[in-house]
Amino acid sequence: CNKTDIYQEQVKSLPCEERTPEEMRQNANWTAWSFQLGVKVVDLLERFRVSHWISLLCAGGNGNCSEMLINLGCGVKDEWEPAASQALNKEVNVCSGDWAGDYLFMKPLSLMCPETCGCSGTNLTEDELVARNCPGKCAAT
Repeated sequence: CNKTDIYQEQVKSLPCEERTPEEMRQNANWTAWSFQLGVKVVDLLERFRVSHWISLLCAGGNGNCSEMLINLGCGVKDEWEPAASQALNKEVNVCSGDWAGDYLFMKPLSLMCPETCGCSGTNLTEDELVARNCPGKCAAT
């Protein structure tokens, strides 16, 4: 999907600004994505019979991954990556969409959290940023 012209044009037009968790809670895309993450994580953990990992992976939401994403906003990166990397014994990168290696690849966090994901303040061109799933508006002008 991220190689299509439509996707790349949409990413180019995204603003290079990060919202607070309070602002994120008011964003319908963010809340829908939070719900989707919660459903996918529970399904994944049940499928592999490791449901007890939910408290490790989603501690910021008291074991509820949807709540964790809603509560932490872009801060989910600092909570999720170490926990998932420990559980999987493999580094993950939510900014690129790698939430759990081959088991859970989702929307890149960089689209909503460009500052947290290092998209802003670089010398990268618009096309280089979009190739990294960063908003094109983060390009230096």
